[in-house]
Amino acid sequence: MKKLTILSLVAALTSTVTFTSCNSDDNNNALTGQTISNMTSVVESLDNPGSVSFCDLSFALVYDYDNNTSDVQILGMKLADGSQLPLMTFKGLSWRTKDYWKLTEAYSVMPTVEGFGNIPMFETFDIAIKDLYSSQGGYTPGFFYDFEINGSTRVYGPVYKGSTITTAPGGATFTNDDIKYVVTLHSSTSTADIQLFGASFIDGMPKLNLAFDAVPYTMNGDRYVFSVASLTPSFGGTPFPRFPITDLKGTLDFATGFDLEFTCGYNGEPYKVVADTDRG
Repeated sequence: MKKLTILSLVAALTSTVTFTSCNSDDNNNALTGQTISNMTSVVESLDNPGSVSFCDLSFALVYDYDNNTSDVQILGMKLADGSQLPLMTFKGLSWRTKDYWKLTEAYSVMPTVEGFGNIPMFETFDIAIKDLYSSQGGYTPGFFYDFEINGSTRVYGPVYKGSTITTAPGGATFTNDDIKYVVTLHSSTSTADIQLFGASFIDGMPKLNLAFDAVPYTMNGDRYVFSVASLTPSFGGTPFPRFPITDLKGTLDFATGFDLEFTCGYNGEPYKVVADTDRG
């Protein structure tokens, strides 16, 4: 087999949402490569907390199992000031495994960028990927990433998007297809932070960026199962008791997406919220 390089994967970066994996052991090097394309991502200003936008990132990754190094290319990165970064290449990053996840963690690294003078500094660089396959044999990896860039921007994801339907006490329904969800897992505490961007559950409710912090989860195979009897959401890092949350349940399955349901209290009345979303 031809030796696998990151350049053999980069053509897939501009495709529609795809997950691919391939392998090579030529020249006595054990290598694997993945492309993960068009992941909607949060772009957050570190200078102006609460100011967020979104971009679509595509990744090409090659893992060298002999030397525990990885080469990563990223396309589509945007900074908080709106500037767009070109294709970036990171070479020879160290990686390790933990609980079957491949973790690439680096600090103060700069990519190679052709024809671009203002090379960004990545103060933190974190990518986690877990090779998983659906029952039909499709490649459906677990995938998370988080970057802090130039001291001013945090980019992370992936974002889950889909349909959120609220049922009022009287039976009327309100559908919102614009809410975006991000799940951050904390394996050390078996909890997750669930962020909602543009949350609006009833007609006339302003769009809010809410966070459901420290939601407990258990594992069912490779599926994360969330459940908590009640919580107070936060808004801008501050508890926001105006919309108390009860009976929260959800699942994160990398093959089928992120599903969430809960009851949101508003003016003393319970509103049932159900979200069915997919990655990217």
